[in-house]
Amino acid sequence: MRPINIIEGKSFQALIKTLEPRYEIPSRATFSDTIIPRIYESVKNDIIAQIQYSKSCGLTFDYWSSYANKSYLTLTVHFISNEYDLQSFVLKTTEVFASHTGQHTANVIQSILEEFTLHNNERQFFTVSDAASNMCCAAEKLGYPHFKCFAHMLHNSLKHSFEAPEIQKLLKKIRELVKYFRSSPLKSNKLTMMQQKLNVAQIKLKFDVDTRWNSVYDSIERLIKSKQAIVNLGLEDLEIAELTLNLEEWQEIEDLRNSLTDFKDITEILSTSQTPSISMLKPLIFIISNNILSIKEEDGDICRTIKHLIFEDFSQRIKGYQNVDDLLILSSLLDPRFKNMNYLTQFEKSKAQKLLKEKFLLYSQKYKEDPNNILEENNNQTKRVLINTDALKKVFTFSNTSLNQKTDEFKEINKYLNIDELNICEDPLCWWKENFNKFRILSLVARDFLCVPATSVPSERVFSKAGNIVSNKRSSLSSKFIDKLIFLAENRTSS
Repeated sequence: MRPINIIEGKSFQALIKTLEPRYEIPSRATFSDTIIPRIYESVKNDIIAQIQYSKSCGLTFDYWSSYANKSYLTLTVHFISNEYDLQSFVLKTTEVFASHTGQHTANVIQSILEEFTLHNNERQFFTVSDAASNMCCAAEKLGYPHFKCFAHMLHNSLKHSFEAPEIQKLLKKIRELVKYFRSSPLKSNKLTMMQQKLNVAQIKLKFDVDTRWNSVYDSIERLIKSKQAIVNLGLEDLEIAELTLNLEEWQEIEDLRNSLTDFKDITEILSTSQTPSISMLKPLIFIISNNILSIKEEDGDICRTIKHLIFEDFSQRIKGYQNVDDLLILSSLLDPRFKNMNYLTQFEKSKAQKLLKEKFLLYSQKYKEDPNNILEENNNQTKRVLINTDALKKVFTFSNTSLNQKTDEFKEINKYLNIDELNICEDPLCWWKENFNKFRILSLVARDFLCVPATSVPSERVFSKAGNIVSNKRSSLSSKFIDKLIFLAENRTSS
């Protein structure tokens, strides 16, 4: 993460000399030509060895541009190990010289998979990216099922709702207030001093940015927390009084904040790479459409407007999942937190059972052919509680109902469907590991279908770290060296 020339600094050298006078610091060239490439190859070989055991992988990919205006494609891989741990690695960040067409993007991804020896026909891949036409085309050219990033979908639907004139008017007033208090240290200090006087949290106001819908939420949330301080300042300062909101407008922004809170929780839940997220999509689509966006009697005009606009846009965007709907249903059914399928219609429930039986028979045959698929019996309790438990409990609320099937051929499926659902805050992968010997075939199916991330956040998260590495002072780094640095920064601690 730091420039290698830090080792040439006099202060750094003095520090090392104090710590260990006998130690000789390697030269800058030794680091760049020998040490970093050696560590890179070691970590890379370790990751390749881990992935070789996976039968199924999720891939996320996206483009980004550096300070030097060079274009890069980052590819990440996600799989579940034999020990039922969800593993995520950055495979490569490669400079792309040609146009970002679907065909060229597919070629670049295929070459990366070949470099990491992941191109054999026995492994199945699933791809996740934004809904750009070239990304969808790339997945089609690769021949892998493609999931459009759910976070992008929510972002676009929410940004669409912000375009309503009444909401734009409200956001404009918020921006004017934020602009005033951020325009000079003197004005910013006015707010801080009033917050201190009122003995409330000292919160700085924040602008929203067009590329992140949740920045609108954050901007509103900070303004609401600073409401009393701003109102008091308006009583003392005519300039602030002209900018501040009236009682009706304060109520409207609170309504707007409340309407967006669930979406902030959902974005936070889906952004984690520590637990399966693809299985959440069918339940979430149901919850958003039938609960979060339902109009309630107590909803004000702003609340009704934004719910209507989001629903209108969201209903169209989720049609982009039609080609992978069977995979979404199957993934949810294989998550013990959602297996009761209360989020599905009766037709979809029947289809889900049929899909599961088909996969069960297929994997039963594979198991007979490859008994090495079975883990050693594990009696250790590995219960793990997930993060974001408050958000999870709040968003997912289902009643427990059981499904009854009587076919002996599918005894394992029947047994699975008739046990209680797992608590929403517990880890489904830990559950599958603990119950492997009860559900030997289903656990293998679950391992292969729960590895797909619901968003392309993993590849986008790399961009932030890449921005720290490829800074304006290091913009002349070679693309190959950038790849090594990003690879190590992301993977070294997790490999």
